[in-house]
Amino acid sequence: MQNLMPRISLFSMTSLVVISLSGCGVSKIQECNSMGKVVKDNKTAVDKIETATESKNSDNIIQSLLSTSTEVDKLSKEMQGLEIKDEKLVNLQSQFAKLYQDNSKGLTDTAKGLQTKNKPMTNAAIAKMQEGDKQEVIMIKSFNTYCGWSGKESKAETAAPAQKK
Repeated sequence: MQNLMPRISLFSMTSLVVISLSGCGVSKIQECNSMGKVVKDNKTAVDKIETATESKNSDNIIQSLLSTSTEVDKLSKEMQGLEIKDEKLVNLQSQFAKLYQDNSKGLTDTAKGLQTKNKPMTNAAIAKMQEGDKQEVIMIKSFNTYCGWSGKESKAETAAPAQKK
């Protein structure tokens, strides 16, 4: 019986250390949720443009494009600033950050094109963003699949993560 007590105590201490250390690292799920929040915030920001274009007021559209460009640029920096350790997620993180930088520039260029009534500039910026949109859909699908979010939990177009713990 006396030999059993030290073994139980040692087992209890070992279990406590393992449990404590496992809480120190950020899990893949937490990293997915962090990135998913930024992706979803980007979608929300870009959706504001659609509302502005419905008004057909060019000043409102231009202002919305510039405002969204600033917001998307901040989200690009936020995405870059996330501490991601998972190798696959690190790759997606850099792709999303680059895409958001490109989209921010595209939104600004579109606004400038509209302000100066430079149709070729406007069309080129829009075309570049549309190509980025196609790439983003692929990236989001890959992201959702890797994070284990099914279509019921998350639409590929929105990357709305199901909150997992």
